Amino acid sequence: MNIKMLKPKVTDGYAKPLNDVASDLVSQMKAMRGTDGIIPSLQDELFKWSLECKLFINTVLISLLIPLLTGVTHSLQ
Repeated sequence: MNIKMLKPKVTDGYAKPLNDVASDLVSQMKAMRGTDGIIPSLQDELFKWSLECKLFINTVLISLLIPLLTGVTHSLQ
């Protein structure tokens, strides 16, 4: 793993988008919950949430890899 990705200053920028995804999941589950407290399609909702998180993480990784592949360097400070 890239050491720069472990620095709080760098990773702080990724916390809000991932938190937004998690908040959307919680809101969706609250809206779907029946009067008995059961969420009928919980597995489907968790699957969609995991895809959204994975898409975000892949987007971040690609944005870090493209400069390496093209030879363009920049600092992640």
